[in-house]
Amino acid sequence: MQPVFGKAASGDEVPDAWTGGTAVPGDVDPPGSSKPESAAAGRAGRSEPDVPRRGSPSETGSSAVDPAGGQGKRRRPRGGFSVEYRELGEEEDRSKYDPTTLTILINLDHPAVRNAVRSLGVEDPNFRRMSYEIAFTEYSVALGYEMAQRDPDIPADDLLYEVRATLNRVAASAAALYA
Repeated sequence: MQPVFGKAASGDEVPDAWTGGTAVPGDVDPPGSSKPESAAAGRAGRSEPDVPRRGSPSETGSSAVDPAGGQGKRRRPRGGFSVEYRELGEEEDRSKYDPTTLTILINLDHPAVRNAVRSLGVEDPNFRRMSYEIAFTEYSVALGYEMAQRDPDIPADDLLYEVRATLNRVAASAAALYA
């Protein structure tokens, strides 16, 4: 049995709107193409709002899209990181971040993970704790990667600070998992 953490965003019904995301191959409108012509007027000196760009599913798309969704009247895009277990090879790192799907992959072939599965089993609390630690660490590094993608000029010290702060915050929030 392979452990499974997280689920990709799923929709039980066919969505009527799509936005840039992580779940389905597709095409995303270029930046600025979703705003009305008059939006630039009167914005003197203000930065553009961070509005999700429209998209459409396409098997040959170069980006990824998600159904615009959510609960209630106000529909929002779904998204976030997910964690999956994969056999990536013994020589590969214990975890890997896939930026296209925002997925953290835990390598079942890595010696530490493989031995933990063999000796403890996937349901053992110690194996789950090790998996959490791997996922928390990779999540923190992945956020750093995403920050560097958005701002390539971010100073290395700032990036390391953010990675460490994220790891500390996530670990502190998950303290109950270790009780």
